[in-house]
Formats: sequence, structure tokens, C-alpha cells
Amino acid sequence: MLSRAVDKDPPVAIRLLGAVAADRGGVPVPEFTKARAQVLALVALSGEHGITKDELVYLLPGAGVTDEALHRRISDLRNKCGIAIHREPRQGRNHYLLVPESVESIDAEVFVRGVAALSAEAGIAELDGLMRLWRDDPAIEWGSRLRGPWERVVGARAELIDRLLRHPELNASVEAVRFASLFPALPELAAVRSTASRRSRLRPRLLVVEDQIMADIRAVLDSEFDVLPVGSLAEWNDVCDNLAVDGALVDLHLTDDLSDGYGTTVIAEHLRKHTEIPVALMSVAVPPRYHDQGDMRVKYRLVDIVQKNSAGRLNGRDLLHAARELVAANDRSRVNRLTLWIDCDEYHVKSDSLFTGGRGTRHDSVEKCGREAEALRLKLRSGALDVDAVQAEVMRFHRNWGPGRPGARF
Repeated sequence: MLSRAVDKDPPVAIRLLGAVAADRGGVPVPEFTKARAQVLALVALSGEHGITKDELVYLLPGAGVTDEALHRRISDLRNKCGIAIHREPRQGRNHYLLVPESVESIDAEVFVRGVAALSAEAGIAELDGLMRLWRDDPAIEWGSRLRGPWERVVGARAELIDRLLRHPELNASVEAVRFASLFPALPELAAVRSTASRRSRLRPRLLVVEDQIMADIRAVLDSEFDVLPVGSLAEWNDVCDNLAVDGALVDLHLTDDLSDGYGTTVIAEHLRKHTEIPVALMSVAVPPRYHDQGDMRVKYRLVDIVQKNSAGRLNGRDLLHAARELVAANDRSRVNRLTLWIDCDEYHVKSDSLFTGGRGTRHDSVEKCGREAEALRLKLRSGALDVDAVQAEVMRFHRNWGPGRPGARF
């Protein structure tokens, strides 16, 4: 049954890419509560197909919505907010959908269609226009993972991010930094957030994890770096989910027991799996069981392994050199870090294949990963090297083969 609001009210503009909002000519619709907004979002995203009562009850956040409460929300959207929602029987089930004539626009639909329409040569301005549609992360207000009809939007966002990171004019984007800031939990956008963070700081910021001689190390670094000091595992647990640093110097041992290895097994492993922060390891005694420490560097994606003390004195020169290499913007340092990304991801794909999946599947995956890795290494060794372009390709490789990524799941 259609509301009479269809005849008397102008079309409504529905905005879903942020906190759900609806307005007519810039004037918010009346009595638009959060509960009603959640129903409207699911109906709007379902398009011409519509959505059933059972699907609404399943997808709405909270501890379950009764049939009576759902009916009241839909009725209020029609009669109090003036939004025309039609109920149409299909295959023995009622589907709710918006009356097309009552809708001026739905920003999420504009976004999904815009991403699908991007050509291979789309300019950065086109990507900026699509990013500009986003006001915030809808998942914040939703309070849970975006499911059901939201998945089309999430998929289009992932495609846009992939296009953005591979775009040769990424640094010219006027929206990328703001867009990345809306999604702090998305590791794909960490490089954009990190770039913005570096631009906003006069000096690079280093995480330094050290339990004994922090003051001495800071005395070496303070002339060039801002330092985020962490002196124990307890302090690490307090900051590990909110790191805004450009690099990390991590002590191998975080207790008096020189066999603990927490610097690698806990901290370096977390940084490898969950961040894109370059890491160097420091130790009183560099582990001798690794040939030239190559295996350890690749396993934990370590830019360097530094001996902390030499002849009873702090090895300040090497520590400072390692810190500089973590953040250096010259092509040589960047190529070294990118090569390490490739080597690390390939190492773990091969390692994981020993424990996961069927023989044929894992063999094919390892072979495919190896071919892609070697192709990228050849590009990094090329005489005519565009580091920015290859960096985008390396990060795409990492998003496919890195921790928890699709290609690494055998």
C-alpha cells in the first residue's frame, strides 16, 4: 500500500556513504530516527529486487527485531518521514522496495555505478569524484560488519582502492588522504595514511622498543627523529593497535632472559601481519644461527638487523644508519624495502603451503606466486625504473599474497 506522501512530497535524496541521511532539497526529512534509517538503508540498497521481511530482520543490527517493530518502522518511514516504500508480492513472499518516482538519488548507487563505469585510463580526478561521495565509514554507525545488500558497496570500494593504489597520479589526488582517514582499519590504505602522516610531520617518527637502554638510544636518534618509546610487552599491548609511525626499531629480547625472542615472535610478527611499517631489529648479540641473518630478515620483513653494542659501547652509528634506512625516500632505499616485501610474502606462501590445502592447489599457488614475485624483482632491477609505479604493483602483490589475503589461502 502506497503512502499518500508519494503525491505531495518531492523526491528524496538518500545518503548512505556515512551516517544514513535523507533530505528534500537540502532539508532533512522529519522524524528520521536511527532505527528508521537502518531500515531505509537496506531497502534502498536492495534496488528493484527489493528485500523481504525475513531478510530485514536478519540484517538489521541489534538483538533481533520483532515483526511488529519492523512493521512500525516501515509505517513510520511512509507516514512520518514521507518516504514511499512499496510492498510487492513476489514468488509468495512480500518484498519491500522504494517507489522509483519518490527517489531523487542514492549516493551508494551513484558510487557503485561510477566505479563500474571507470575506464582503464580513468584520470585521478574521476577517482577523486567517487571518493568525495564518502562522508564516513557506514560500519561505524551500523555497529557491525556490512552485510547483505551492503556487499555491493563494499566490493566497489575495494575495487576503487585497488585502482587508486595502482594509479600513476596517486600523489596528485586531492581526496585520497581524507578518504583513507575514514577507514583506519583497512590495511590497504595504510600507505596513503602513512604518506599523509609524514607530510604533516616535520620529522619522521620512530617506534623504539627497548627495555634497558632507551635513554641512550634516544640520545642518538633525537637529533633526527621523534621517538615513540615502548619499554615492555605491557606498554606494547597498550599502543599496538594505534601506531602512527614511519618505522620501528625493535629489540630482540624484552626480558632479562636472552632466549625470549619477543621482539620477533610478538612485535615484529605483529608489524608484519597487521601494518606496513618498516622494521629493523637490534640485539646485543645478533642471532648466529641465520646465515647472514637472511632467513630472519625475510621471515619478519626486517630492513636491517643491527648489533646494539660493540666493545661494551652503544653502536650509535649503525643504529642511526638503520633508522635512516627505514624512512629514506631515495630510490635505492625504497627498492630495498620493496624487494623485502616481495621476498617476505613469497617466503610465507611457500611456508604455509607445507601445512595447508591439497597438493595440486598449493603447488599451483606457490608457482603462481613465484612467477609474479620474480616478474616484480626484474622490474625493480630495471635500468629505467619508475619506483612509484612499481611500488603500486608490489602492494597489489602483497594484498593478494600477504597475510590473510586471498591468494595465500590454499
